[in-house]
Amino acid sequence: MSWKDIVKVDMKEARRLGRKYAVDEMMQDDTKKLVRREKLAIDSMRTLIPKIRDNESYFNILTSDELQMIRNQLDRTSNPPSIDSRVGREEVIRILEEYISSLETTHKKFGY
Repeated sequence: MSWKDIVKVDMKEARRLGRKYAVDEMMQDDTKKLVRREKLAIDSMRTLIPKIRDNESYFNILTSDELQMIRNQLDRTSNPPSIDSRVGREEVIRILEEYISSLETTHKKFGY
């Protein structure tokens, strides 16, 4: 067994024991990690919105690359909205802006 395997086992054991004996601290840490991930996703989505708005695509629908970029960012957040490939460009922008606003409101409400 290599040292990397030992470290992995020890981290798994540490997390297991932490969840068993220090539930509140582990939940706080998980929440902080989620908020950090969501803030990074918000920043990325904010840079995507102008690109989506400025790209003149055929029939005003998202390209598969744009849709994949958006889904990659939304996967890093909690309770993401569903964005379909048939949704118009302006509708996607509206959905993203509302979702970003709701995430920021939630973060402020809980002091993050």
